[in-house]
Amino acid sequence: MTKRMARKTVAVLGAAAAVTGLSVVNSPTASAAGEWCNHQTCFTINTDGRFVGRIETSVWSQNIQGATIKTHIWATNGQFDLWTKSENVDAFTTYRDFKDINQDVPPGTRICVEGWQNGVSRGLPCVAVTD
Repeated sequence: MTKRMARKTVAVLGAAAAVTGLSVVNSPTASAAGEWCNHQTCFTINTDGRFVGRIETSVWSQNIQGATIKTHIWATNGQFDLWTKSENVDAFTTYRDFKDINQDVPPGTRICVEGWQNGVSRGLPCVAVTD
C-alpha cells in the first residue's frame, strides 16, 4: 500500500467515524421505558423517547383479605399527579391499573408510583427521565 492510498484510507475512515459520531448525536433521546419495583409496588412505562404514553401499575395484596388498593402516579416537576381507582381485592391477588399520560417529559424529571393498601404505603419505585 502506498502512502497516498494509506492517507485516503485514513481520510475515509475518519469521515466514516465523523458521520457515525453525528448519527449518535442525532439519535433519539434516552427513554424511561421499562419496569421498576419497590416492595409490593411495580410500574411499567410505555414510551417513545421522552414521550410517556401509558403507565401501568401493580400492587401485591399479600395475605390480607379484602384489601383496598390504589396507586398514586406523579412527576416530580408537577407535570402530572394522578390516582388510579380504589379497588377491593382478595388475599394473594395483584391489583393492576393504568393511566395514559401522553406527554413529553423533560430530562431530570422523576416519575414515581406509590402503592397504597388499606391506607398504608406498600412501595415507592421511581425512575428519572434522562436526556
